[in-house]
Amino acid sequence: MRKRGFYDVDIIADWENIVGPQWAKMTSPHKLNFNAHTRRSGTLHILVAPGANVLLQHVEQQIIDRVNTHFGFEAVNRLKLMHGHVIVPVTAKRKTSAQQPLPEIEGVKDPDLKAALQGLGQSLAEEKV
Repeated sequence: MRKRGFYDVDIIADWENIVGPQWAKMTSPHKLNFNAHTRRSGTLHILVAPGANVLLQHVEQQIIDRVNTHFGFEAVNRLKLMHGHVIVPVTAKRKTSAQQPLPEIEGVKDPDLKAALQGLGQSLAEEKV
């Protein structure tokens, strides 16, 4: 990973959260080049699925902004789009069909609060697995 400029693997692991699911299906980060003297204003090389290059050119600045927001500073100021086969990482699917109401929240009357507590309980249960 360091050979490709990724000192922090979060950009690869969180790619879908950074760029959104629509663009994560068509792209994957490949390499990150920084200036020789500083780790700022770098060039992010992105593998792009065939045919998606034109679409991605229209949202290039948005992706740069999202990556910089993820890092918390101006890490990237340029994208280099490269044609290639994009490998979409397999993420654990949530078990939505097996969601059972938690007995501890049966007495809650407010439906919004009940749904929020149900979601919190499910996410905590999934983390334990």
